Amino acid sequence: MGRRSYKINPIVLNGLIFYEVVIDPHYERKHSRHISDELILDLVLLLNGRFEIPVSTKDEFSFFVTIIECLAT
Repeated sequence: MGRRSYKINPIVLNGLIFYEVVIDPHYERKHSRHISDELILDLVLLLNGRFEIPVSTKDEFSFFVTIIECLAT
């Protein structure tokens, strides 16, 4: 299975506007019981307005590892 592309409402990350999220299915091999495309998309939306440094880049992709704490309501 290849990468999946999702259109999103625009978010600003590192001063850049993003309209799309590309998810590689590699996480499904070991973590599919705990994470899904939907959860990844929800987490991406929490990055709106933040400045984060990518842990690596390859071609036109940047890869981020960010701890996001959410307060329960």
